[in-house]
Amino acid sequence: MGCQHYGDRGGKEWCNHYNQPIQDLKTQPVKPSEEVVVDVVDMHESGAGVGRTEDGFIVMVDGVLPEARARVEITRVHSNHARAEKLELLSLIHISDG
Repeated sequence: MGCQHYGDRGGKEWCNHYNQPIQDLKTQPVKPSEEVVVDVVDMHESGAGVGRTEDGFIVMVDGVLPEARARVEITRVHSNHARAEKLELLSLIHISDG
C-alpha cells in the first residue's frame, strides 16, 4: 500500500510517493507558510509533537508536547502530513482516557 493523501474528489486516495512533497498543493488542506491551530495529542519517535488541524490533517511540530494547543506555521507539506514551526503556545487541552 502507498501513502494516503487528500485528493481532489473530496476524499482520501492512495498512491506510491511516500514522503515526497505534493506539487499540486491545491488539494491539500494546508499550504506552506499558512498559520493554523493544532491540538497536539501524541509524540513522534523523532520527538516532534503530533497534532491535527480542525479538519483532522496531521501536523508534526517540534517543541510542543502532547495535551497542548498551539498556533503553528506550516513549513512543508507531504502527501499525508505536514511539518510546522511553533509560533505560539495557546493552552493545554484535556485528553480523555477514552
